Parts: sequence; structure tokens; C-alpha cells
Amino acid sequence: MAAASFKEITDLYAEERSCYKDLAAQLGTRIQDRLDERGLEVIVQWRAKTVQSFAKKALRKGYTDPLMEIGDKAGVRVIVHFEADIPIVRTVVGDLCTIVREESKRDALARDQLGYLGLHLDVRADDAALEAVDRDRLRGLGAEVQIHTKAQSAWAVVSHELLYKSPQELSVEIQRGITRLVALVELFDGEIARFRQAIEDDPDFQEMIVLEPLDDEIVRFSARRPDRALSAIVVPPLVRLHDRPADKVYPEVLKPFIDDHDDQIQGLYDAYRDDDRANPLLFQPEALLIFERLEHNPDRLRAAWPVDRLPLELVESLATIWGVEL
Repeated sequence: MAAASFKEITDLYAEERSCYKDLAAQLGTRIQDRLDERGLEVIVQWRAKTVQSFAKKALRKGYTDPLMEIGDKAGVRVIVHFEADIPIVRTVVGDLCTIVREESKRDALARDQLGYLGLHLDVRADDAALEAVDRDRLRGLGAEVQIHTKAQSAWAVVSHELLYKSPQELSVEIQRGITRLVALVELFDGEIARFRQAIEDDPDFQEMIVLEPLDDEIVRFSARRPDRALSAIVVPPLVRLHDRPADKVYPEVLKPFIDDHDDQIQGLYDAYRDDDRANPLLFQPEALLIFERLEHNPDRLRAAWPVDRLPLELVESLATIWGVEL
């Protein structure tokens, strides 16, 4: 049988493109959902390669069987904040797909080279990545998943526009200059990783994670902007009063307390909403932490209060507002 013509190949991809479009959307959505469940904030983008882009790549690369050799007909890009998050994304992708090939672009560079960064995964879709109705149609189709930090992604997008979409051949000097910018990306991500580790090594870091869910809670009761510096003084010693891991304090103690006392808390904030002379801690997210301790163990709260930095009268005032003696 004669080999298919180039037009026949591109026509065949045009017929199949809807499958790759659905594959990219379903895989991208599944990855986003799994990372949301893990509390990892990312940007997930997906696309199916257009027929024109498919044809141009086949010509540019000189493929003899582009339908088999072009692996990014469906593509998903995951952009993370930190390099340390890349292995987490890789694990999620591995749970959803069979990883056929894995390439760390940095590892592929010689020690004296600069170039494209990120982790690329060639995958085959497993049932976990697909909607049940589409599994027979899409199972086993290939896709490429790119995982970048924000800095790596910015460089990749800009360099692609300048190097590969330029209407004329660029000089070696210009090409080298654009490539050299990736050194700044490596430096940026490396320094961010170092700063992040320093922050996490702070003895109060774990206790401060309670603030994130409390920030979400306090906006239901108060529109005033909290002061994070005040929170940093109050939160760590009070979280330690619960004698449990910091990441368990909100779900196991504070959320049930807030849910049980929702009407009381709402009434309190309604009463003080327009009072400019009210206790400043009242409008901080840690006020909810303080109210819980006032309700269940006021003596330990008083003993743990950071009197060297904040006057005791502040928590005594909140006790009066809550209706207990301290």
C-alpha cells in the first residue's frame, strides 16, 4: 500500500482533532481539580494543536509519520508558584495517566549551557483522566504535559514569540541574548526557593497557617482590612494552646466553634460595625481564635497572652464583648 500523502495525513488529523481537543480539556480539568484538592494554587491551560500548526510542525521537523511522531497534539501546561511544587504536579499527572517519557529540560543541558527549562511529560490517557462517556473514545491517546514555574513560563512564551515566530532569521547575537535571559529565571527561582525555606524555618510559620481559613471566615462578619503584623503577634502563642498540630486547629476546633456560634458572632459584629473606637483586635481574623479560647479555656488564654508586646486590656475587652470574665 502506498504511503499516505501529506494532505491525507493532515486531513486525517483534522478529522481526529476533536478527540484531542476533548482529551486536552478533560485532562486539564482533572489535573486542576486534583491540585485544588491538595490546596496547591496553579494555573492550568490546555489546547489541541490546530491543523495548521500540526502541518507546519510536520514540515519543519521532516517527520515521516507525523500522526505518530507529533506527541503534543493535545497539550496541557501547568504553571506553579515554586519549583518545589513541580514534583507534586508530576505525581498528580502520574495518577491520571501513564507517563511514557519524562524530560527535565534543565537536566538535558550541559553545565555550561543555557536554555529552555521545565518538566515535560509525554503521557497516555488512563480512565482516571477521562469522563466515563468518553473513555472508549479517548483512552490511550497521547498528550504532552508541561510543568513550569511562573518565571519559566514567562521566558518560554516570550522566547517562543521572539525566536520562532520572527519573520526573518535572527542574528546569533540576538538569539544568544534572548537565551541568556534564562539565567535570570534560574536565579529568580533559586532565590525564591531559598527565601521560602527561610520563611518555613521560622518557628512561628506552622502556627500562622491558621490565618488563611480565618481570613475567609472573618470577611463574612467584617469588611475592615486586618493588620497582618498584629496577627503575627497574637496567633502563634494562642494556636499552641490547642495541644495539637497547627493544621488541625481550624478544621477540628475553630470551624465547629464558628459554625455553632455563627448567630452570636454575627450579632456581635453587627453591633460594633460602625464603632470606630472598638477594640482593634475585634476586626482581626484572630478574634475568632480568641473567642474560642475565651469560651473553652480563658485561664490558659490569659496566661499565654503576649503581654510583652500587647496590653492585657485588649484581650480583657474582648472577653467583656464576648460576655465572659477573664
